[in-house]
Amino acid sequence: MYFTSGSAAMYFEVNEQALATHTATNLISFDTTVNTGSPAYSSQGETFPAKTMVNMAQDAYSAGVCPSGNTTFSGFTITYTLPA
Repeated sequence: MYFTSGSAAMYFEVNEQALATHTATNLISFDTTVNTGSPAYSSQGETFPAKTMVNMAQDAYSAGVCPSGNTTFSGFTITYTLPA
């Protein structure tokens, strides 16, 4: 996840929703690091739970972000490997 790190932490999460049952699962959530100096462009990575599989035919995915103070969200990428 890419962001400008300021004097306040920012909350970030990725969720999965089963389309058939409308049940949601939080896959990852965390607070960013705080920068006590001038705001600086930064990144922070997290690992999905073991055996998490993306299935766009049956699930929907969303990212939630809650910036605070002078900390701002820029974007995120997901890197994955295909199962053998």
